[in-house]
Amino acid sequence: MSTPGGRYRPPLRRPAPGSGPGAAPAPIRVAGHPIGAATRPSGRAGEGLGHTRWVPDRSRSREWLLEHSQRLARVGSWTWDLHRGTFTWSDSMFPLYGLPAGAPTPTPEGFLELVHPDDRARYRAAVRQALRTGGSHELEHRVVTPSGEVRHIAGFAEIRTDPGGRPVEVIGSAQDQTLRVERDRAVARSEQLHRLIVDSSPIGIAVLDLGGRWLQVNDALCRLLDRPASALVGRPYTELCVDPDPAGDARLRADLVTGRRTGVCDDRRLLRPGGGRVWVEAHVSLLRAPELHRAPRLLAQVLDVTERRRVAQELTRQARTDPLTGLANRREWQDRLEGHLTDPAGAPDPLTVAIVDMDRFKAFNDTHGHAEGDELLVATAQRWRAHLDNAAPGALLARLGGEEFGVLLPGLHHARARELLAGLVTAPPRGQTASVGFTVVRAGDRPRPVMSRADRALYRAKQRGRGRVEARWAPVPEDPDRPPCGPTPGA
Repeated sequence: MSTPGGRYRPPLRRPAPGSGPGAAPAPIRVAGHPIGAATRPSGRAGEGLGHTRWVPDRSRSREWLLEHSQRLARVGSWTWDLHRGTFTWSDSMFPLYGLPAGAPTPTPEGFLELVHPDDRARYRAAVRQALRTGGSHELEHRVVTPSGEVRHIAGFAEIRTDPGGRPVEVIGSAQDQTLRVERDRAVARSEQLHRLIVDSSPIGIAVLDLGGRWLQVNDALCRLLDRPASALVGRPYTELCVDPDPAGDARLRADLVTGRRTGVCDDRRLLRPGGGRVWVEAHVSLLRAPELHRAPRLLAQVLDVTERRRVAQELTRQARTDPLTGLANRREWQDRLEGHLTDPAGAPDPLTVAIVDMDRFKAFNDTHGHAEGDELLVATAQRWRAHLDNAAPGALLARLGGEEFGVLLPGLHHARARELLAGLVTAPPRGQTASVGFTVVRAGDRPRPVMSRADRALYRAKQRGRGRVEARWAPVPEDPDRPPCGPTPGA
């Protein structure tokens, strides 16, 4: 509204009935229930605006809040007056048992009709026991609602007695535990399924604490270690380790706990009863379960790799062994020679490298056939190996191909090496002989020049009539046959 001067003047409003200074406060309602009233401090008009004070109606709010809280918590309360025979329920009891609001309160016998048939006898016996002994009691039971739904109820009852100790009243409560029971059952089913999976797994599975103690083991692991679970659980796994490594284990656990690694894989030898040993491959990861308030644990998946390792070792042996003679083959010979020459510590001082060749082997083969030729090679290899094993246990004898063999003699003076190699010349059976060429490794030598010198020495032995030992030292043009430490006695 505006005045003739153009100024705005707010319209006058009559106070609503029951408002204004001195008017009775309006009740405050929650969900339609009056639980108190709002008042303003006394004083001038408008004083205290924005500072409404709530004055609860205690006689009505306590009852309503209790009933509302019970409904929210799915809890109900009841009393049973034993003298009058009356059974009283709170309003929140009715929905717990599937009864409509306003339905008549069941009698004690009518209530028993709501209890699951399988629980009635037990419930009735529990009530009688409570009445005899007094005090407080738990009365857990199932109920069947009129719609057929089964609910789980946690019941509690307290017996009140007269001065003479006779029961006069029972006060109780009931809480719907169906959701908790169903959740617990789901967890139990999940744990049962998990346990079934773990127990039926063909590989060993174990849970350990961070200290390395077995907490849980499955049947496959017990079979692998040939021990019952009772002999493992609670014991440190290091008791079964053939070669325990506490420091290494501590580093691996620290890496898992700090997250530097998500898992580790390691091969270990474990003991079986009676001194047996088994190779296992263990995959270990960290289990965290903060929701279960548990400390981190280790999950180990254990595979028996004994046979796999045996097969791998056998394949390696076959790859590095001559199938006819059982000696090392050319690959093993080359790797061992190169290993000596590239070792940071240096080759053994001295190291003699020799090539041995059967004399006139082709003529023997042509005369007697390849089968007898093979037998000759095998018999010769056995004699040579026995000769070297007795005189130089660190020696390596290898078949390089055909009738050609190689010998490594570490740590022997060249004079002693020549003496041992001379024993190979007449060792072959059936009147056969062998020629030998050798050299001594010097600082900075590489495999190819070393083999070249030994091969040239062998060629000289063949040229000079076969059945002899010849040496070639470092390739010095003016004197290629001069030994590294002066003339060889008896050369």
